[in-house]
Formats: sequence, C-alpha cells, structure tokens
Amino acid sequence: MRITENRYKILSFAALFFLIILQLKFLISTYEITNAQYFLEERELLNRRYREGIVNDYVYPGGKRIIDSVILHEIDTLAILYDNDIKRFQSYGDSLYRKVIHDLRNGLRADTFFTSLLRENLNDNDFLHCVMLLELSVTNDGVNYIALDGQTEYAGVPMGGSLRSFNKNNEITRISVSSPIENTYRISFAWHVDYESRSTRVMLQMLPVFLLSLISLAMVVVIYIMIYQNWHKQKRLSMMTTDFLNSVTHEFNTPLASIIVANQSLKNLNASDDKLQLIHAVIQRQSVRLQRLINQTISVTKLEEESVDQGLYDIQDLLHQILHDYNLNKRNEVVIEFDDQVGSSANPVLLNEFLFTTLIFNLLDNAVKFNTSSKKIIHVKLIQQNNELQVSIRDNGIGISEKAKNKVFDQFYRESEKIKTAGLGLGLFYVKKIVDFHRWNIKLNSVVGKGSEFIIVLSRT
Repeated sequence: MRITENRYKILSFAALFFLIILQLKFLISTYEITNAQYFLEERELLNRRYREGIVNDYVYPGGKRIIDSVILHEIDTLAILYDNDIKRFQSYGDSLYRKVIHDLRNGLRADTFFTSLLRENLNDNDFLHCVMLLELSVTNDGVNYIALDGQTEYAGVPMGGSLRSFNKNNEITRISVSSPIENTYRISFAWHVDYESRSTRVMLQMLPVFLLSLISLAMVVVIYIMIYQNWHKQKRLSMMTTDFLNSVTHEFNTPLASIIVANQSLKNLNASDDKLQLIHAVIQRQSVRLQRLINQTISVTKLEEESVDQGLYDIQDLLHQILHDYNLNKRNEVVIEFDDQVGSSANPVLLNEFLFTTLIFNLLDNAVKFNTSSKKIIHVKLIQQNNELQVSIRDNGIGISEKAKNKVFDQFYRESEKIKTAGLGLGLFYVKKIVDFHRWNIKLNSVVGKGSEFIIVLSRT
C-alpha cells in the first residue's frame, strides 16, 4: 500500500514539474518571438534609408574614399609580400587594417549621418546605434581574398556609436561588397540600432502574457494541492473504515456464532415442538444471512489492499465445487445446470478463491431472488471465445430494463420492480468490485420478462 502511495505521489509531482517546465518553455519561446519582432517596422525603415544614404559608398558617406586611400595604394605591395614573406604580409596587412579603423573612426566623429537617420525616421530619442566593420580582405586575382585582420580580436570592430550589445535582433542591415577583378578588396559592415534596456522593454510588452501564465500556473498548483489533500483525506477515511471493519469483525462474528450454536442446541432440546422448530428455522436462516452480509462487507474492504492472495486455479473444478455447495442449500424449485464447453483445454486462472466464490454466489442469489417462475432455471456455462475463458450465468427471471442496465452495478442501487426482495442493493456492486479487482470484464444481456445473462470474461495472465 505504501509503495502505491509513493508511486502516486511521484507521478503527481512529476506531472506538476513537467507542467512547470512546459510553461517556462512557453514563456521563453514567447520572449524570443517578441524580441525578434520588436520594432520590426522601424528596422525595415532604417534599413531602407541607410542603404539609400550610402549608395556607392561603404560604412557611411565618405567611407569608401577613406578605405581606398589606404588600401588601393598598397595592393601591389601586399601581393609581393604575400608571395614572398607571409609574416611581413601579416604584419603589414595588420598595420593597414588598424589605419583604416583609425581613419574611419576619425571621419565618423565629425559626421552626423547616423544621428540624422535616427532623428528623421524614429520618434524615440532613446535609441542607440553602432556601425561595425566586419571584414576587410584583399585579392590579386579577383577570386581568392586574404583577410587583413590577422588577429581575431579585430573581427567585428565598432567604428562609432554608443550601443554596446550586438546581435541579430538589433541588426538593421549587413552589407558585403566585392568585385571579381584583380587588385581590389572586399568589405563587410553592419549597422545596429537598439534600446539600452531592450530586455526590460520586451518583458514589459509581454507582461500580460506573463501574468496570465503565472496565474494559470498558480491555479494549477492550487488545484493539485486541493486534489492531493482531498485524496489524502479520502485515503485516511478509507483506512479508518478498513481498520474499523477489521477490528469489529471479531465482535460481530463472536456473538453471531454463539447465536447459531445456541440455536442448534435449542433445536436438539425438543425436536417434536413444531412452533419451536419454526422459531429455530427463522433464527438459523437470518443468522446465516447476517453472517454472509458481514463477510461480504469485510471482503469488499480488502479489495483495496494489495495483500489479497491470488493463485492459479482449475476453473472447472472450482465451478463444480461452488455449484455443489450452492445446491446443498437451494430450494426445490431451483434448478442449476452446468455446461462445460471447454473441457481439457482450459488453462489455470489467476484469482482469489474466496472472492470468486462470492462473485458466483451473488449472481446465483440474484438469479433466484428476481425470478417469479414456478421453476427457476439457472444455466451456468463455461466457454472459450476469442482465446478467452468466459463464465456465463443465465436465468429465466424477470430481466433488467434498458434504463437500469447501466446502474445495476452501482452501490445501493435497487430498481423499482414488482418483486419486493430483502437486500441492500450491494450484491451486483460486490460483483463489479471483484471483477475490477481481478482486472476482468463483465457483460450483461437482459430482456424484461425473459431473464438475464451475466458473462464474466476471465483474464488468464
């Protein structure tokens, strides 16, 4: 029982954990989508205006002239060094790269190009920007390009602006220019524009989604806690009920056994007194009935426990034994017929003997109680269908209406009928509990006025 409880706890908390993880993944995905779409229209507008402003130019207006003045005059020198002394090429190329960066930065300090672009196209003065030099390479044959920045620290060098965070989400444009001709260079540069507090602004924009997600997650956690508390309370009540029934079993059965023994002694005192014999018969019958009700009630409480023993039984021998015992106490107008259609091919079935006996007895009792025929015929049949063993109990009683078929297995349910019989409406409820405990199936076929048939489909695994 403790193992099952721990298993349920682990499954519950695992489900809650994965739900929280799923919610976090949803929030992260929402953030990434919102971040990618943030001021998208403004970025497209700036991209268009920037490209229009540097037609036939690099980095910013006048940038091409600065780069040409440094690189084009040294193309031949770089080619000679590359072919004869690779180390001097790297050193000289690096110095030229540094000079290009220095001159571009100096030219940008006095330039208002980017400031004007932002002011004219955006209504927000909080935007920051930065223009980056990504690559500067030279070629002698127009095919193979050699990077001048021999040291990786110069990859992606900022030329100007106050923005310090660069990524795909704030990149306005990325431009690469090259020519398939000899003695030229290739240049790549990018422009980034963003808020200094972009993450905070994105979070504020998705605040409603975040709050809804948080509220829904809190509600799920509260529901989990309420369900767990309710389950724990029900479990405690169930255990209290089981403990109570187990503790009073002896208190019920001890005086009942004394009544039965005293009644037997009373019968032996004066066998000729008809009135005394009638009283004895009433006491005996009601005592046996009370004893059966007590045993059924106790047995059903045990169905919730994992300690109920099960074993492999020969179903044919067990049915013969049960029907033999039932025949000993049945009335004369009751006829029980057993038809074994399986024979020697029947395999052993895993079951609890006491519970299976209770199941068959309850179905037989119902077949007798709800029967107005002068001769009450009960057909018990063992068959094998679709590789499954089935026990069929069919009677010629009053039958069950279509409306009641779905309710007859409910606890305390009694269909309003013409026959007034004693009982609590627990017989078929016990039957269903026993079937569920063994993980079997039960089928009901019934026609009002012609009888009912209960089919127990046995599992042999």
